[in-house]
Amino acid sequence: RSRGGYFFNFNGTAGIWRKQAIEAAGGWESDSICEDTDLSYRMFLAGYKATYLKDLPVPSELPVQITALKSQQHRWAKGLTECFMKLMPTILKADIGWKRKAEAIFHLGGNLAYPASFFMVVVALPVMLLRMNGAAQGSMAMVVDTSVFVLSSLTQFIFSVVATRELHKDWVRRLKWLPFFPLVGVGLSINNARGVLEALTGLKTEFVRTPKLGVLGDDKGTVRKRERTYTGGRDFIQAVVELVLGVYYAYLGLVQWKLAGPGAALTVFLSLGLFLMGGATLRALWLKRERELAAAQPATPWAIGLASRDAS
Repeated sequence: RSRGGYFFNFNGTAGIWRKQAIEAAGGWESDSICEDTDLSYRMFLAGYKATYLKDLPVPSELPVQITALKSQQHRWAKGLTECFMKLMPTILKADIGWKRKAEAIFHLGGNLAYPASFFMVVVALPVMLLRMNGAAQGSMAMVVDTSVFVLSSLTQFIFSVVATRELHKDWVRRLKWLPFFPLVGVGLSINNARGVLEALTGLKTEFVRTPKLGVLGDDKGTVRKRERTYTGGRDFIQAVVELVLGVYYAYLGLVQWKLAGPGAALTVFLSLGLFLMGGATLRALWLKRERELAAAQPATPWAIGLASRDAS
């Protein structure tokens, strides 16, 4: 976006702002949980420019737990949608050219695809059952199915390949991980759809910080030691819905096998993403409950004496 001359958002890490630009944009505002994106767009609309320094390395920490990833992605999905609703009327009226307007729509409104995808998954099974009984078949149905598949699959594949090639010299070797990208995307569908629906309905929630565990490399021991402190993904109902949808997805694959053959294996594979997300959330809740029970138990005299000796 930066190199193409489009608007892009400051993500809260390793950025330098000019004070006058913040003031010209109207200052920080708290009506979105992605307030940095909100300010970034208002800064561009105020006539200021920004540059993204791709080759300047800055240490950062990615989420090492699925529950932490869900918390982060929910905040982004909701916050960007809030910015979409807030800023789009101004963007459409601004004299910035149609290309910038189109890119802004794709950027800020991209998460609207999650509720749409969820709806498509739910109605896919009834549609397949109807077709197995001879209804809604024909060349037009094939055109629609093919178009939806290409738009939802091929575009993601191209995006992932281009991004990997841009970031890594050994990008060809890294392409082996591409099949897992849609797995994560499907697994996050309910989580992110909830964020979008909260934004569309005006439901205000607190800013949930992405857990930082201080993990370097593949240090699973540190993760296990510290993950009891951060127990993201506390929504039990959402986890149950994810598991139920995973079962639904798997059954959808079995029905698809009868209708379309081996292509159904992809649907069954994608259901693993939902099982993964739901299972990880329940595990985090169990760990939290275990820690709370341990903290609530009264200390025995032997434990108190041991603690005193260790302290001394």
